[in-house]
Amino acid sequence: MAGKGPRIGEPPSVGDDPAAGLDAALTACAELTEPVQCLQRLCREAVEVLAVTGAAVTLVSREPTLDTGLRAVLATDATIHHLADLQHTVGQGPSIDAAASGQPVHEPDMAANGPSRWPWLTESARAADFAALFSFPLQLDGAPVATLDAYRDRAGGLASTALAAARVLTATILCELIQLPATTSPATFGGLCGELSRERAVVEQGAGVVSAQLAISVDEATGRLRAHARHYRRSTVAVARDVIDHSLRLD
Repeated sequence: MAGKGPRIGEPPSVGDDPAAGLDAALTACAELTEPVQCLQRLCREAVEVLAVTGAAVTLVSREPTLDTGLRAVLATDATIHHLADLQHTVGQGPSIDAAASGQPVHEPDMAANGPSRWPWLTESARAADFAALFSFPLQLDGAPVATLDAYRDRAGGLASTALAAARVLTATILCELIQLPATTSPATFGGLCGELSRERAVVEQGAGVVSAQLAISVDEATGRLRAHARHYRRSTVAVARDVIDHSLRLD
């Protein structure tokens, strides 16, 4: 049944035909009038067809050079929602890599490979149940729009049937996301886009201040902001605001 994932401590199981549940979800979505409702259904269905513990649709900034710009639009639980916040703060993780490369990013064993692959994320997520992480990119005209993210509380890769279903899921989710700006109130999707734009402006301004203070390029100044944010477990935006307010100076 859609929306019911494996219980904590139990290994996820893969059905004989995960596409059957996906077909039912797609049929149900066709009868829904609001894209948000369809996205919610697809997000829940992802837990079933991928045989994971939780899933989320994460909005991606179109200007990742300034900041990671990740915001979980929909999530099946607080743990996967927290993943987007962590990646946004430390500047690394599967969603960032998937958005940058345009290719799915899978890590079936975070305990073994996480520290070398994403050291900042692994350290920050130590208390979470991210035993395995998966991210699938959604692109429009070659540009990253969002990612479909999933995690397991036990290590293990995805079955080939799940990977095939994920391709259908991401294509359908992208179609629904494209419809959101015209059909969703500014308080939801539009509000998220506006927030990302404001945050990029803050980082740009902060980088400009650092650039002038240290006589370095804006790109290098942006790198200094992000490095400081990672070291002190803060968001790049928060550090940029302190620089702009002159309560922090980067040397």
